[in-house]
Amino acid sequence: PAQARESPWASLWIPRWSAMVVFLLRVRCDLENATAFRPEEGANWCLDLKQPDGDETREKVVVSPSEIAEVKGSRGEANLVIRWPESKRAGHITITTDSIKGKNAFKPFTEEDSDWVTFAAFDCRGVEPIKWHPMDPLACKSTEGKSFEVDLSEDDWYDYDDENDLSVGITNLEHEFQVHRP
Repeated sequence: PAQARESPWASLWIPRWSAMVVFLLRVRCDLENATAFRPEEGANWCLDLKQPDGDETREKVVVSPSEIAEVKGSRGEANLVIRWPESKRAGHITITTDSIKGKNAFKPFTEEDSDWVTFAAFDCRGVEPIKWHPMDPLACKSTEGKSFEVDLSEDDWYDYDDENDLSVGITNLEHEFQVHRP
């Protein structure tokens, strides 16, 4: 009887440079009389990035959905192309938040949430996001419906809903990057 032969490619190690990985930026925080905490449409993302097969890092790199760069040696485009000094290859990131479906899909953080929610998704090749710095204004609503622009550059945010006599706040913001496996 014929025996199944193992593929000659089965034992090959595939470098992390060649694999596109989707990283989810997930957040959780404490809300005081606030709900629907989310990034604004078209937000820029300020990230610390790491070379996946080295020790090189870059801090506070801005990834903008409005910037489109060609990926050299490919027919594709990305929102950011980055070169690492010790590597011959460039890494790139594309913001793909709208493409994530199901339980990991983007959603605003609400008072009912006690666990992590997805704020953004990034297709990455040759680069890994390791830290998020809230840069662009975020948004939330008071529990009575008044909209606010949220600046978390100082870690915590407080304001006052004068129409409804409520203090509102967002504190203890935490974030993590999680590899998305569809």
